Amino acid sequence: MNIINSFDSFLTEAQKFPHVADWTSKQRAKEQLVQSGLPTRKQESWRNTSLKFLSETDFKPASHSPMQLPDSVLSLASSKMIDGCHTLVFLNGFYMPGLSRFDVNTVLVIENTKKPISFQGDADSASIHHLNELYNLNPIDITIKADLDQPLQILNLTHLMGGEPLVISPKMNVTVKSNKEAKIVLSQVGEHQARYFTNGQFTFAVEKDARLELVNDVNQSTNAYHFDFVGIAAEASSTVRYFELNLNAQLTRHELVLELNGEHIQSEILGASYLKYNQHCDSQTYINHHKGSCQSEQVYKALLDDEARSVFSGTVFIAEGIAKTDSAQLNQNLLLSDKVEVNSKPILRIYSDDVKASHGSTMGKMQEDEIFYLQSRSISRSKAIELLGQGFLNEIVLRMGSDLLKKHFSKELLNELGTQRKTKLKVVK
Repeated sequence: MNIINSFDSFLTEAQKFPHVADWTSKQRAKEQLVQSGLPTRKQESWRNTSLKFLSETDFKPASHSPMQLPDSVLSLASSKMIDGCHTLVFLNGFYMPGLSRFDVNTVLVIENTKKPISFQGDADSASIHHLNELYNLNPIDITIKADLDQPLQILNLTHLMGGEPLVISPKMNVTVKSNKEAKIVLSQVGEHQARYFTNGQFTFAVEKDARLELVNDVNQSTNAYHFDFVGIAAEASSTVRYFELNLNAQLTRHELVLELNGEHIQSEILGASYLKYNQHCDSQTYINHHKGSCQSEQVYKALLDDEARSVFSGTVFIAEGIAKTDSAQLNQNLLLSDKVEVNSKPILRIYSDDVKASHGSTMGKMQEDEIFYLQSRSISRSKAIELLGQGFLNEIVLRMGSDLLKKHFSKELLNELGTQRKTKLKVVK
């Protein structure tokens, strides 16, 4: 496994730079990786997603951030910052305070010191977490100390130093203190057409009566491979709203784990994906109800074109002896091509009687009468498909609580759909 065998040379190079790293834990992570190996398609949660690309490309881990930032990085950072947001910038997994802009009285950023939170997710993905531990050199703790007057954008940039394919391993823990409210955008972007592998771990502790709205925005290079683990631990009377937006990456794999650790928690888990070419997106969710009187709602939508493939697996666990729990799950897929593929798998693990739990999955093509209606209003067929596709996915975006973020992501979605439709028209001509 080339990606594991790179560790010794990575260790030699990384020790030249003033990083604070627990090398003992990294050696242990390497030993566990060698022993267990990476997941294969024989394992149920990985049966639809292959890791063959890791043996086909020699990804090199980033051992340090650039000494001097090239203009291309500054330009990329500037173009991806959302106007009106506080911004924390990370480049190749390293925190860049010089590019960040935020209120220090509201947001506290320090080197990682917290004890990790326990999450009950996919056991078969443990080696992917070990891989993050192996190559992360700059774990960060972020604490939201006061209500954020503006959304906080955590901008993860990937830049190929020297042009070699990179593996990037960002890692951060975010705490939203009791009675505080935060809207956070986790932006995952990279250089146009660059080839790299990002493998991030992001955990969020939502304390009692706190409110978190989190947007996981994946708009990577079309040649990139993107994995992330997002773990959210929610305490009593808190509110969690999670939005997953997938617009670009060759292969995307998400693992979301939500631990409902107290009573009277309200949660929404929402996803919108626009997949084209031969892009592949695999979203795995685990919603664990440990206390009663909680609500969880999941709605995942995918718009698929060309030879794209969507995988959704949603697991809801309701512990024994808890009451008045309400859980709903829905996966909807709109197909623009006969060559796309959809895999949808709801899993309900219910060990209590006094609960409500439902699930559903739909897939189908765009309705010709809807397209015809728009064409009768002097709208071209291509534009009609673009508008209907945006309307289908925008139902998720419009559930965001921030008008600023609604406007930004509605525009981003429309631009992506418009660019793709124009490209297809040029090919046809």
